[in-house]
Amino acid sequence: EDALEKYKKGEKSNKVFILPQEKLKQIPSWPLVYWISDRIRSLFSKNEELDKYAKTCAGLQTSNNFRFLRFWWEVGKNNIYFNAKDIIDTKNLIYKWFPYMKGGEVNKWYGNQEYVVNWSRNGKQIRKFREYLNTINTPMGIANTDKYFKEGCTYTFLTVSNLSVRYMPIGFIFDIAGSSIFTEKTNVFLLIAILNSKVSTYLIKLLNPTVNYQVGDIARL
Repeated sequence: EDALEKYKKGEKSNKVFILPQEKLKQIPSWPLVYWISDRIRSLFSKNEELDKYAKTCAGLQTSNNFRFLRFWWEVGKNNIYFNAKDIIDTKNLIYKWFPYMKGGEVNKWYGNQEYVVNWSRNGKQIRKFREYLNTINTPMGIANTDKYFKEGCTYTFLTVSNLSVRYMPIGFIFDIAGSSIFTEKTNVFLLIAILNSKVSTYLIKLLNPTVNYQVGDIARL
C-alpha cells in the first residue's frame, strides 16, 4: 500500500519496478523477471543459446523401474557390459545389463552411477512392455536412442538446489530423470565447468523458478 501511494506521487520505492515489455522479450520464452539488471538481461540477447553448441536430451522411461533396473552390485560386474558404443552394438550381445544414468541426488562433476538397466537384445523386453502399455493408453518413452552409450554430461532435473551437472562416460544409457547433454561444438569438460558455475544456476532459475529443470530450460541458457 505504501509503495502504491509513492508510485502515484511519482516518488521512488524499492518495491516498484517499471520495465518496458520489449525488455522482457530479450530472454527466451519471456519469463517475468522484471527485477534483474540490464547487464544480466543483455547476456541473453548478446550470446547464442546452449543448443547452438550441444543437444539436450531426455532419455529412457522404463515405466517400471522395479522390473528393469538393478543396482550394479545386485547383478555383479561380470554380468554387465561396459563397452557398448551404440544400440546396434547391443543387438547380438549375450549381456543383459548395461550401465544406467538415473539422475539421483545433487552431485556435481561425477558420480550417481549405481544403476544398471535390462537392455538385453537392444531393449527387447522393455520394447515389448511398451507395446503392452500402449494398449492400455499408458505413456512410456524410449527417446533419443541415437545418443545411448555416447559420452556427454548429465544432470538431475528434479532439485531444490543448484544446477548439478556430472560427466557421463561412454557406455551408459540415460534416464528421463537424468537428462543428458551431448556436445557438438565444444569440449564436454568445459561445458560441465560452465554449467556448474554459480552464474549458470542463477540464469537457469530465471528461466525456470520451479524445482524441475527441463531439457528446454537448459537449452535456452
